[in-house]
Amino acid sequence: MRILLFIALTAAAAAGCGGSAGTDELLVPLPPDPPLLATVDLTAAKERLGLETDADPTAPQGDAGSEDLRLLFAAGLVLPHLQRPESDLPISEALDAERIEAAVTAGLRDEGQLTVVRTEQSADEVLEALEREGYKRDGDLVRTDESLFKVVYAAAAERNGVLLLGGSAKAVRKGLNAEDGGAGPARDLLDELEGTVRVAASATGSGCLRGLGGGDRLDPPGGELIMRVKGKADPGATPLGGGQEVERPLTRGVRFDEPEVDGGRLRIPFSYDPGVAGVSPLGLVTGDLPASAFYRCAGGGSDPPGG
Repeated sequence: MRILLFIALTAAAAAGCGGSAGTDELLVPLPPDPPLLATVDLTAAKERLGLETDADPTAPQGDAGSEDLRLLFAAGLVLPHLQRPESDLPISEALDAERIEAAVTAGLRDEGQLTVVRTEQSADEVLEALEREGYKRDGDLVRTDESLFKVVYAAAAERNGVLLLGGSAKAVRKGLNAEDGGAGPARDLLDELEGTVRVAASATGSGCLRGLGGGDRLDPPGGELIMRVKGKADPGATPLGGGQEVERPLTRGVRFDEPEVDGGRLRIPFSYDPGVAGVSPLGLVTGDLPASAFYRCAGGGSDPPGG
């Protein structure tokens, strides 16, 4: 079983007491109890990275660890089509990457995924452009029968001035009328996280690790991982922490501090050198790592979040 956080290489940002005012209102259309939630406030990310407000996240010019490349990682966490700038994707032709202000997503990269985007473009302009790219009008939305690999999003619609992008027409239609806001364990964990980019996943398996999330201030580079476990958290059960650097490809140059126990939560502050790490250590939370890479359950239970 694998961790279902799909987090490609990531970066994140921010400050505050949990949550992000720049993205919380975008969560409203999301379905209840999703296995994954992720948010990014690109306006705030550009400001923290010292980039122009019209910086294009799909056109990084610097080396590993550069501000514009870190912006791409942050944006691609929620909007995976931005990680394929060389592809002739319909959404890339219709949606100007440099004009995106914020986005949130629920679910995995499948037919149930729903992404909500706030952009300086009008939603109607984007939908009309998608029609020119081959999407067909179907009531309140536009849709295509092409595979998700070819298009990333199979349907799109407008709701209260924001853009809904989904893995299927069904997912988008639900989002047009939903008021659930992604309610469930993943949302509860997301609300605890600070950051201009936040990620949280819940677990469905029998292991003791019940949820995993993270956020990164971006400037200065660092943030916090949060693990939600069954029962009282044990700081000795995680291989992370203690001020050591974890020798994995995605965590070189990353320092994990002592875990902090908060009831059934384990909080691990981290810091990193972008010039060495290249990306945020949230890249640890990819689909191939077992739960034991984060928390070793008594008795050997190892089901990952979403597993």
